Amino acid sequence: MTVDALGASTYLLPGIGEAFDAVWAPFQASFLYYMFGGLQLAAIGFFEEILPGTDFVPSATLGWLSEYVDAPTMESIRMITGVALQRRTRSE
Repeated sequence: MTVDALGASTYLLPGIGEAFDAVWAPFQASFLYYMFGGLQLAAIGFFEEILPGTDFVPSATLGWLSEYVDAPTMESIRMITGVALQRRTRSE
């Protein structure tokens, strides 16, 4: 996702990138909470950006997968992120 790519792009600017992470972290956390409603995911996204060397975690992608992929293996990710699976019904 674009949010993950923007967060990881700070690796392109060593030193300056980490300063940008401190500015970007609250925005990413707010976005994740707004998009997926998971306070836990927002906290994960915030700490993933604010802590050095953790930008490789694709927190927005994990939120999307938690919300839309109905697979048994995703249940543990849903527990960590706090994002519920969206149940969709087919309209025929």
